[in-house]
Amino acid sequence: MIKLIRNATYSDLKRELSRMLHDGSESPEVRDLALEVTSGDLDDAISAIFEFVRDNVTYTPDPEDRELFISPRIMVELIREGRAYGDCDDMSLFTASLLSSIGYRTKIIVLALEDDEYDHAIAAVWSEDLQDWIWLDTASKNPVGWRYGYHRKIDIE
Repeated sequence: MIKLIRNATYSDLKRELSRMLHDGSESPEVRDLALEVTSGDLDDAISAIFEFVRDNVTYTPDPEDRELFISPRIMVELIREGRAYGDCDDMSLFTASLLSSIGYRTKIIVLALEDDEYDHAIAAVWSEDLQDWIWLDTASKNPVGWRYGYHRKIDIE
């Protein structure tokens, strides 16, 4: 499903991302792709999936004054067709869904980087070893674990 919301509120953003994260996490197509990307090696799944999404999804901003949400199921289809695209929330949603589908605890973090306006989204995965969240920004060139300074954030699970 691709959902377009005109003048989306933060409540719209949170509701849609949460719904799509749960839907993607339970999708057999998403799980199959996650297992394919990791070659069944779940020990290195975080890095493998991070690199896969970063390298195979083209960052494309949403239309002005509209919020476009691309579900993880549609993203799998776009990947298979060789034409995957999305903005930071789509890429984060896809990353978190891939990891969640193979048993990782994930969430999406929406950040206000420059001021109080929420303007960036990343995926995060829980690390039992670190007892902390590992940030995954697949829409940038930053490495696994890179943390931004921010003014405010919203966690979406």
